[in-house]
Amino acid sequence: MLAVILGFLGGTFFPVGQAGGILADLRFITPHAWFMRGLGDLAGGNVADVFPAVGALLLFGLVTGAIAALGLKKGLQP
Repeated sequence: MLAVILGFLGGTFFPVGQAGGILADLRFITPHAWFMRGLGDLAGGNVADVFPAVGALLLFGLVTGAIAALGLKKGLQP
């Protein structure tokens, strides 16, 4: 359910960035928007343009992975 909501905010289902305003700025709090931006930059032909999107996705993975590791550590203790 969370993935679908983030997909809507990130512009996976429809182009949120074309709406403008605060919604266009809020979409970058989701990994979906960064993935879509990376695909768009990659379609332009320059691989170096993809690095900011890849960095943002790696940051999302590190943060959520750390949260999951802390939760797992708490759950495994007696």
